Amino acid sequence: VEVLDRLAAGSDSVVAIVRDPYDTALSTLRFWRLWPARLQAVERILYRMVGLLGHVPPQFSDGRELVHYVARNWVDFVDWCQSHSLYVVRYEDLVRDPRPRLRELCEHCGILFDERMLDHLHPRRSFAGIGDPGMMNRPPKPVSVHSTGRRYQLAPEYRQIVAEKCASAAAALG
Repeated sequence: VEVLDRLAAGSDSVVAIVRDPYDTALSTLRFWRLWPARLQAVERILYRMVGLLGHVPPQFSDGRELVHYVARNWVDFVDWCQSHSLYVVRYEDLVRDPRPRLRELCEHCGILFDERMLDHLHPRRSFAGIGDPGMMNRPPKPVSVHSTGRRYQLAPEYRQIVAEKCASAAAALG
């Protein structure tokens, strides 16, 4: 949060891209189910030894507990974006109709829009910022909407959790 606060307080334009809370919960659940328990144990040990986060990452005993956590974090992030008056773009809008959303983003950030920005085959610079360079430097793919609108792939009890926790914040984002 300290890093995000510093970014938001800086003089550069900051844009927050927020994904639908149901899709966020579904993706997180799928990742959690695929993540081997032994790697989670190694991760806990590394965090303790190195003190990267100053605390042990949360561990979840079941999907309900994880969905509660994801929904609470989603709401906290939306609230944080609003409290810092960030320019917020819904991920679903960006992937469903990228041209106008990207034009708006460029305008907001004072960057000239270029049609080549929409071409996933157009050469790009190597990633050099925050994040995992190995992930960011993979070959680019075209924009896809396949990861959006998947709320009904969540179990009904999980959809209920997301609805209860995220409804007002989601309504604020439209």
